[in-house]
Amino acid sequence: IGTSGGVIAEDGGIISYNSEIEVSGSLEEPLRCYEFIKEKVDVAPIFLRKTGIVVYNIDVNEILDIASKHNLNIEVTDSGFGIHIKNKGVNKGNALKKLAKMMNIDLKDTIYIGDNYNDIPAFEVVGYRIAVKNAVKELKEKADYITRKSYGNGGAEAIRKIIGDY
Repeated sequence: IGTSGGVIAEDGGIISYNSEIEVSGSLEEPLRCYEFIKEKVDVAPIFLRKTGIVVYNIDVNEILDIASKHNLNIEVTDSGFGIHIKNKGVNKGNALKKLAKMMNIDLKDTIYIGDNYNDIPAFEVVGYRIAVKNAVKELKEKADYITRKSYGNGGAEAIRKIIGDY
């Protein structure tokens, strides 16, 4: 995408830096979970990724019950876009820790902008947290700053604040 720094993708499942790509986790457990989900409920087709899957039309708690019943080593988060099922430990916070180490950056010197549940692990490791106006309550409670605007406009406001403050 034309960046000169590190990139974190797929909810923390992929890290790219200096032309190296690190993939965390595998699809085995998420796909096993999906098979059990299909036995229980009629769900929409999955959106397959490299490190997890995204499902729709099912509650997070139903998936967590299935995972517990079948002893699956997965993590489930609602991104607002869909329900993400991936291996335990694959999240934006752990990816940020790895990338910061690769780049020799102290996480207390990092800033993160987020809006949803899948951003909580990142909020727990960075130095300064910004939630956009439309963010979920749990993220806003952890934020150092909440924008006055929502969505992309909130992200732009956050960047202007960062540039102005630093």
